[in-house]
Amino acid sequence: RGKEVTGASLPPYPLVDEGRQYDIRSFGAVGDGFQENTASIQSAIDMAFRDGGGIVVVSSGRYLTGALLLRSNVYLKIEEDGLLLGSTSSGAYPGPWDATSGINMPVLIRSVGARNIGVYGGGIIDGQAVPGFVLSFNATSDKYVPVTWTGDAHYGCEGECRPRLLQFERSENILVHNVTLRNSPDWTSHFLSCHNVLVEGVRVWGDRAWPNNDGIDPDSCTNVTIRHCRVDTGDDAICLKSKTGHGVLRNILVQDNMVRSRSSGLKLGSATQEDMFDILVERLWVWDSNRAVGIQHRDEGDIYNVTFRDITVDGTAYQPVSWWGASEPIWVSTAYRDGEAAPIGTVSDIRFERIAARSENGILLSSRTQYPVDGVTLLDVNVTITTWRPPLPKIFPAVVNLPPEHDYRPASPPIIPSPTDGLYVENVRNLAVLSSGVTFLAPAEKWWRDCYYPSPDSPPDRVTLQDFRCVLPTT
Repeated sequence: RGKEVTGASLPPYPLVDEGRQYDIRSFGAVGDGFQENTASIQSAIDMAFRDGGGIVVVSSGRYLTGALLLRSNVYLKIEEDGLLLGSTSSGAYPGPWDATSGINMPVLIRSVGARNIGVYGGGIIDGQAVPGFVLSFNATSDKYVPVTWTGDAHYGCEGECRPRLLQFERSENILVHNVTLRNSPDWTSHFLSCHNVLVEGVRVWGDRAWPNNDGIDPDSCTNVTIRHCRVDTGDDAICLKSKTGHGVLRNILVQDNMVRSRSSGLKLGSATQEDMFDILVERLWVWDSNRAVGIQHRDEGDIYNVTFRDITVDGTAYQPVSWWGASEPIWVSTAYRDGEAAPIGTVSDIRFERIAARSENGILLSSRTQYPVDGVTLLDVNVTITTWRPPLPKIFPAVVNLPPEHDYRPASPPIIPSPTDGLYVENVRNLAVLSSGVTFLAPAEKWWRDCYYPSPDSPPDRVTLQDFRCVLPTT
């Protein structure tokens, strides 16, 4: 069913005359880090738009700002010594908000229905999550507790009501190039129902104890390329999604990136309400993460024609239980989000090729729905299982006392204790494991079981193991 993946057809530079520039200082902006410059910067954007397009320049300085609306044919150029600081005042982000939708959130830089837009230039956008949105710190879960803008004073908002750095909605020809996005109070960059998106040479940093600070999130988008980026966050580094009514996610190319996360290095899901297909992830380096690469399917959309190849996983390890995942270097999981009465789609035609991984747990391939995962290939996939990281502090009792687990969140049951297998398979059809292997490094842990373990309750169907190497430690 799939087609060749090409990604975006967009150059790494603006599609407007770069000689037409609008310096925000000419509109009254002051880069002292204290004066709020929202009106000045928005005036520069609006004038560039009225003139038919141009470059709004953020030059040397620290410019505090609230919510900005990026308009068609206008690019924000943040120069190398320029810094945009997101305001920590809720009044700087006009509402209404509705965090339950996942869309109508406070956002620092947003577009709606625009084309030929972007952010570039070598500078920095800082959302001031730490310390600006810190309510407290939960030592048991090793997480900050953020400030949230909820209740009647904040448009009746419920849930994760705090700002994102970038959100592009129903827009096309979007360039995010050579900038640093850091310290976001919520998702760092969100692309919703967008077409032709290039994210290149972007550096994303979020505190590893900060929840929901995803790095790069394409959502119901088509023709997207993410390349040459370095993402280091607490929550998912790169997360592909699809939402009901916003269209499919299709033709996504992710190549030559480095990611680190206490959740997932790169995943599809868990929002999988529309179809997601024609996706290629290649030449990825994942380091010091919880999960590395995989699929978390929980809704009615179908996922198919997805390839992960040429990937190095330099250490996945258990995190406190508040972070989803169980140190899987590779996982494919489809399960009912809210019980069997909810509609559920299918997962098929998934390939993992030329992957080398070091991890504390093994590969999980699982369907806990009526539909098997259908058509999975592991080619030249080699996993070394070892307890490579020092034990977590005893303040995290959920992960200090192993044996480990299979983590199916968000689903019911959410977590099932299980021995560690190199490859655990349940309810999978047409599985081919070719020229691959699992090595357990001594000293042996008491919870280690086997290199390949088919679930006796939901056994796989039509499995090919060809040149599969298994190395178990001697006891």
